[in-house]
Amino acid sequence: MEFVYLLLFAFITSRFKHSVQFASFFILITCFICANRSISIADTPEYKEMFEGVNSIPYEKGFLFLCDFFHGIGFSFRTFLFFISLIGLSIWLFITKIIIDKRLVLMAFIVYCSYMGIYYHGIVLRAGLAVLINYIGIYYGLVK
Repeated sequence: MEFVYLLLFAFITSRFKHSVQFASFFILITCFICANRSISIADTPEYKEMFEGVNSIPYEKGFLFLCDFFHGIGFSFRTFLFFISLIGLSIWLFITKIIIDKRLVLMAFIVYCSYMGIYYHGIVLRAGLAVLINYIGIYYGLVK
């Protein structure tokens, strides 16, 4: 039922010219929720071990680089989760507002987060980065 209310809200606000600003606000809320998730959520203990340098997987070089970078500049694990979600959703918003009408960006964001945004950018971070790279590739394939 919440999805219906959010979709209705997105449809109403899509009539305003500030749809991108509303979507940006929801991205910040989503990142805050993702950063403050419980340690019992799937993959979180493994991500924390990777972030702290305890567990290194030989085939996850990009993700391990991000973990080392954020850990090296003194960020906490929760801040790391916030920024990984923020980076992913911000790039998604940037590409989406180029591809579709700006008035529909908020509606697209709510649909995306309802079906896979929270899952990919909040729980399964490595897969979220992979999906994001594919989305960037699709964008360049369509536009360029």
